[in-house]
Amino acid sequence: MREETGLRAASWESLGPIHSLDGVADAPGHVFLARDLSPATYDDDGGMAEEGCSPSRGPR
Repeated sequence: MREETGLRAASWESLGPIHSLDGVADAPGHVFLARDLSPATYDDDGGMAEEGCSPSRGPR
């Protein structure tokens, strides 16, 4: 979540499985509800460097 939104969640609730590409491909997924959001810190890259990514922010 931090990589995509710049936010972190204090808790996560499982809402259940989904089949996002039903009828096209076998692509099971799982939906979660993130609660108590706050801005993420970037003191730890959360494995992004390992994936060849770096955090960036768009124009404000």
